[in-house]
Amino acid sequence: MQASPLIDSELLDGALAKARDPFPILRETLQEGRAELERRYRAGEAISDLVRQHADAVDAILSRVWRLCMGVRQSGPALVAVGGYGRG
Repeated sequence: MQASPLIDSELLDGALAKARDPFPILRETLQEGRAELERRYRAGEAISDLVRQHADAVDAILSRVWRLCMGVRQSGPALVAVGGYGRG
């Protein structure tokens, strides 16, 4: 059985769309995700699964920060993850 994602993308995107300042929402979402990771760790979930879930959550946050700061572009700068938070 696959665990549910740490971040509910639809819920997050809805909150960001309504927010005057999106960064506290992003910070809180990341903090909640980390708390959920700890709960899952203490419940005995496999470390390899937790690392993947953490990487997915950080990717979700970073992609939203990128869009907020850079907008949606067809070409130009790129955000490339090269490791450092469990991407393996």
